[in-house]
Amino acid sequence: MSKWYKAVCPSCKSNNVVPIEYGLPGFEMKEEAMTGKIHLGGCMIMEDNPEWHCKACRYEWQTDHPHEGRVICLECGEIEEESICEQMSFNDTTV
Repeated sequence: MSKWYKAVCPSCKSNNVVPIEYGLPGFEMKEEAMTGKIHLGGCMIMEDNPEWHCKACRYEWQTDHPHEGRVICLECGEIEEESICEQMSFNDTTV
């Protein structure tokens, strides 16, 4: 699959989608991330890493499994349901 494949977000149907790149970013990768052409996914390269990032709703998914994705927390950048921000907001509402 080409990294410039025109993906549509399976969650919100936005076409404001960019590929996720993994590995230690060099100058070119940092430049592409800063200009919004890619989303940095981290240094850990795993087989089940998402390939696409929706800028509109923060949903990330693999091309072959579009409805098995995840949402990324705006505060800390972690997977939303596992993020400390989500846990803190849950604790604030239960106290």
